[in-house]
Amino acid sequence: MLFNGTPDATSPTTGGSTTSSRPVRGHFAPIRIVPLAAALALACGNGVDPPEEQPPDLSGTYDVLSVTQGSFTFEPPNVAGTFVLKQDSVAGSQAMGSMTLELQVQTPEIELEDMGTYTNSLNGSWTQRGQQGSASGTYTFENDTLEVIVTEPPAAASRSVWLQR
Repeated sequence: MLFNGTPDATSPTTGGSTTSSRPVRGHFAPIRIVPLAAALALACGNGVDPPEEQPPDLSGTYDVLSVTQGSFTFEPPNVAGTFVLKQDSVAGSQAMGSMTLELQVQTPEIELEDMGTYTNSLNGSWTQRGQQGSASGTYTFENDTLEVIVTEPPAAASRSVWLQR
């Protein structure tokens, strides 16, 4: 039987000569599949795995947009401050770096300065260790806006929103 499905006098199944000039069904498939497989292998990056997803690099200087602690929310002009982050390394799903924080609230009068380290994880967790103590919670970073929600220790529970310069 020929590729097109019609009998051929030279086909081995009809008792004719075996010197057919027309292809027998199935002989083209391997020829077409090999180049297709090679093209797919090239398109897939030659077996190189794509880079692992990493947490965002939060490096930069941020200006305070608001700070909420308990039932009190402070916004400019009653609050001013900067938060400077510098990512130093990434290990798996965590990024680590140094931080400095300066925050001033006019009423009630509060001044907070701290420096130390921070860790932000791909899963949204946040930790910081500084001269004023340690804290942990969550963070989000979207459109140059960083939000840090501190849940531990309970006395430091707060929500701060910062805009990257």
